[in-house]
Parts: sequence; C-alpha cells; structure tokens
Amino acid sequence: MKSKSKALRKMLCGLLVTSSVLSMATPVFAQHPSDKDGDGKIGKVTLYKTENVQSDNSGDYLLEIKLEEGWTPYADVQITVSQGSLCTSLDKGYMEIDGTNEYVLEGVVGATLRDVNNGGTRFRGKLTNPKQGGIIEVPLNLCQEHGRGGLVGQAGLKVTIHKDNSKFFANGSVNFDQAKPISERGNEPTQPNKVYKEDVRFTIGKSTYTITTKEGKQITKSMQNGEAPFMSNGRTMIPVRYAGEALNASVEWNPAVKEVIVKKDGVTVRLPLNSQYAIYSDGSKVDMGAKTVQKNGRTYVPVGALGNMLDTPVTWDDVTQTAIFSK
Repeated sequence: MKSKSKALRKMLCGLLVTSSVLSMATPVFAQHPSDKDGDGKIGKVTLYKTENVQSDNSGDYLLEIKLEEGWTPYADVQITVSQGSLCTSLDKGYMEIDGTNEYVLEGVVGATLRDVNNGGTRFRGKLTNPKQGGIIEVPLNLCQEHGRGGLVGQAGLKVTIHKDNSKFFANGSVNFDQAKPISERGNEPTQPNKVYKEDVRFTIGKSTYTITTKEGKQITKSMQNGEAPFMSNGRTMIPVRYAGEALNASVEWNPAVKEVIVKKDGVTVRLPLNSQYAIYSDGSKVDMGAKTVQKNGRTYVPVGALGNMLDTPVTWDDVTQTAIFSK
C-alpha cells in the first residue's frame, strides 16, 4: 500500500564558465577554466522525455550524464530546476521551512542527490559509481512549481559538476522542451519502473478515468451509465468501485447491511451507506468528513478519505479539476 515516488536519471555537460546553454543537438564538452589544453573534457548531458510528458512539459524525464575523462569519484553534483519543480519533497510532506532537507532523490544511478531546500528545485550530491561507460542516470518528474506559480512550459534544467570540493568543473543548462524522445536512446535499458510515475486520474464530471502504468502507457477506461466524480459541499466524491479496483483493491457490496467492503494488502474497510465513518477491521472508526452516497446504484466517498484508507497519496489539480492518485 505504500506509495513509491520515483526519481531521476543521467547527467553531465559542457561549456566554458562564461556560457550557460547546453545544446541538445550538438553536445558541448566541459572544461576546467584553467585547462588551456582541453584535457579537462569530461562528458555530455542528454535529456530524454518519456511518452507520458504532457503538452505543458510536465511528466517524466530521464537525464543522462556521460562522463568521458577527468571526472573524480565523490565530486560534487548539483541539479537546479527553474520555472518548475520536481515532484518530490513537498509531495512527500516535507516543507521548505522544516529545515530537514532529508529527501533523497530516488532511482539515481551513479550518484546520490538530496533536496537542498525541500522545494523540489535544487538537488545536490556526490558522484558514486557510474554505470559502465561512465553514465549517470537521473529519473526526473517535472511538475508545476509549488507555491510560486511557475510555468512548467518554461522550465529549464541546469547541471553543475565540480572536479573536487573546491574547483568548478562543468556547467550547462537546457530547457525541458528541448528533450529528445526516449525512443531515440536506443536499446540501452531505461529501467522504466524507475522512470515512470504510476498514477490514476479522475476528473470532475468526466465518465472516463486514466491509468498510467510503470511502463508509461496511458489507459483510458469508462464508467457505466455516465457515472462521474462530482463536488458536494466542497468535497470531491468519487465512485468507490472504479477507484478502488484501479488502485488494486477488491471492492464488494453487501446488500444485507448496505455497505461497501474494500480490501487491500490485508486491510479491510467497511463503508456503510449514508455514514461518514469508515470502519476498519480492528473496529476503529475514521471520520471521512462526508457521508457515503449512492447514485445510479454506485457508492461514492470523499476522494481524500479513499486515498487514506488505501494508503495512497492524492493530489488535486485545480485547473483541470482532477484528483490524482500516485501509485
């Protein structure tokens, strides 16, 4: 039942200290400022977009850093995102003001990266053990900038690598709209279970919902009889059966006592009709904040309460009026 966030992939780059733009079409190699003979060349950065990247550039990416020569294990690495943020710390409940900075970016190969400010905009860490060929892989999930109104479509990525703890070594940047399709990466494994973020999306008034698999495939399913999520007293009400089954739970209806029974990972929750309490198998009751209701023979519950009972994080997209369960 535990949600697993996803994380980042491959990086490195080029350019002199005075330049900040990294061309995706013609990779530029990085040099140390004092390296007049060009021996400091260490590699290139390529950004790939997966099939689930949206029109505003939000979605999953793979950052590939290919080290060629001159790099040093345990050298400093930093990634900075502008006009957007990575769906990481704040989605895990960390706040910028808590000062813990304990969120470690998941799925990174060849380096460790930790959120510097808990805002999902700057990650810093060390080179560790790149893959064969000196490749660092960093899975990235780009989302709208938390609390600052940044436009995802204008988001950019800046990568910085130091030769050691004191000397600047490489600096480059690229916009997310310059990313190449991941299909161009060739036959090299991309660890899709670490690249894609699985989710289930229900939109107010829509009788269809979408499931994004760990392979990045988007599946659209229909609800019967035009059923659709709706708003009631400020709460989003969602059909239990469709949402529960999309999140790998079993859903049953007990007509004798008029209640829905939801089971997942050994946990059983009973949802009596016209009651605002969820009853767990240990006898405990949890206030859902709104009563279960029935429409067209289908039982609806508050979306947040369903996420809690299935131990699945739920976020709300106010623009599209969509509830997003992160699997």
